[in-house]
Amino acid sequence: MPPANVEAELREIHAMLARSGALIEGIAEKLEEAKAERSALERRITELERQQTLESGEKAGAERAASKTDKYIGYFFSAVGVISTLIGAAWALFIRGEK
Repeated sequence: MPPANVEAELREIHAMLARSGALIEGIAEKLEEAKAERSALERRITELERQQTLESGEKAGAERAASKTDKYIGYFFSAVGVISTLIGAAWALFIRGEK
């Protein structure tokens, strides 16, 4: 039979190994949690970047649409000016022809 101090030391070492194992398991769990959190944050970053790209594209599209609208409004008023000039000239010729 081994001496009592050897048995006590073995019990102490087994207890220390058990505590070490528990600590390692706790660290492993925390590591997995940290990995999961990191993955979630990376997905959120990707989502926000995609949203930012879409918003900037929509903004650019809206600016192009506004530019086209302004252009067509300009064409409309130019056409109105030309038509009113032609009507005025026709009216002047009509009045002159009656005299």
